[in-house]
Amino acid sequence: MVSKCSFHKNGVSLPNLQTLYVVPRQVLKAKWLPNFPNLRKLGISYVTEPIIEVLSNEAPVSNKLENLRLWNILGDSEVNLTKLNLSRYEILRKLHLQIYMKRLPEHGKLPPNLIKLTLVCTFLDEDPLVTLKELPKLRILKLGFKSYKGRKMVCSGGSNKFPQLEVLEIVMLSLNELVVEVDAMPRLNKLRYDFIRVLTIPKRILNITIARRKGNF
Repeated sequence: MVSKCSFHKNGVSLPNLQTLYVVPRQVLKAKWLPNFPNLRKLGISYVTEPIIEVLSNEAPVSNKLENLRLWNILGDSEVNLTKLNLSRYEILRKLHLQIYMKRLPEHGKLPPNLIKLTLVCTFLDEDPLVTLKELPKLRILKLGFKSYKGRKMVCSGGSNKFPQLEVLEIVMLSLNELVVEVDAMPRLNKLRYDFIRVLTIPKRILNITIARRKGNF
């Protein structure tokens, strides 16, 4: 359900609104977010520190939120997402982050039941697999253009690392090497990648269909 919305300087309240995508720069005031308690899909194209703070409050802006997209269309302004805490969004299944952030939040601050995660233009300094392998229900992970600045990714540990991951896509990165230890990613059945020179992965993954592709996904 998509409702039309008019924003006023005194705020807005649309308790039945289920889908909200905000594109114009700075049109959304952070303090308005709790006025949409039935949101299922939320997309914000100009993310600010106050928006991060409201999303991270002890009370979720919506207990029904299933899909969240956060991006900065300018692509060059850093927001401190280490303060982002989405752990209270228990039914949030899909998360898309396209923000210059350099570091991921700790895995305990990510949605506990997250199924799909997409990272684009995050410019991470640290290997994202170190944090993301701890997400117990993640099934689809897409690492796109400039999501990570490093040259090597490693998924270490046993079968409790990425225990539910089925699809891994790594494209448009300056990655030289991908390492997946023997027991990690036990359910992986699809690996898509490009421009990775060295793959050190278990035979069970070599035996699945590996699709190489170029360009954005």
